[in-house]
Amino acid sequence: MCSSDLYDQALRLLRTVTPALVDIGTVLRGGAGKAGTGIVLTSTGLVLTNYHVISGAVGLRACDLGNNQEYTAEVVGTDRARDIAVLQLNGATRLPTAHLGGARIRLGTIVASIGNAGGRGAPSLGAGPVIALHQRIASTTGGPQPLSGLIEATNGIEPGESGGPMVTTSGAVI
Repeated sequence: MCSSDLYDQALRLLRTVTPALVDIGTVLRGGAGKAGTGIVLTSTGLVLTNYHVISGAVGLRACDLGNNQEYTAEVVGTDRARDIAVLQLNGATRLPTAHLGGARIRLGTIVASIGNAGGRGAPSLGAGPVIALHQRIASTTGGPQPLSGLIEATNGIEPGESGGPMVTTSGAVI
């Protein structure tokens, strides 16, 4: 495939997935903050992200990339050991939602990670093949359990992309 074809495919993928993403900004004690990404699960603003994105936050804001609206957010559930958090965007309605699952992933499947790299507020994309399945690593949040059942791919992930989706070339979140 020509590089221009890959570029066009990446642009189509970004256009497909980006409306169902939010850029997350946190306020920490002392005024510092960190950035991450979230996946819109429901049209009323339930968002899935990583626990380490919101850990220690005293304030949360999210910019929905589908409608470019900014929302305050509240944590409605966490699982520190699995590095998962669910947020509720206050006042959100009729948001585009992510297409979850439905894809069979095998070694060599091309996948992409999409997120708010470096907290720039614009989605970035890294793509590459799956190189291992059912991986296990120590918890990134210091929890007692390792993370398992993970997919390893060669697509680079940058700070700020945490909480963003890994997707198939059709845009299904895996």
